[in-house]
Amino acid sequence: MSLSNSLNYWFDDKSNQLVCGFGIQVSMSQGDTVLKADVSCGFEVREDTLKALTKDDAIVFPAEMLGHVASLSYSTLRGIVFSRLEGTKMHDIVLPLQNIYQNITQPYLYRK
Repeated sequence: MSLSNSLNYWFDDKSNQLVCGFGIQVSMSQGDTVLKADVSCGFEVREDTLKALTKDDAIVFPAEMLGHVASLSYSTLRGIVFSRLEGTKMHDIVLPLQNIYQNITQPYLYRK
């Protein structure tokens, strides 16, 4: 089996939420997809934090913050997949732990 990930961020300025979209796809060696799952998790960012992160006309979310948000989102996705597969033929598929932080090295810029 192989596992591929997708990760993206966006900021909802109406609710002051940094949203992390995390998706996975599990495929067999023949290329057949056996599992695909996506989750979007929103994290409210306090006003004082937004002020501190604002530079010129953009909000700059640092890589460390993005890594934390991505890690929480992936853990949420792991739990959802585990609970959804419980009692099915695929119940033995458990998504592996991943060190998400090491893959996130660039900040996310949100332009107002």
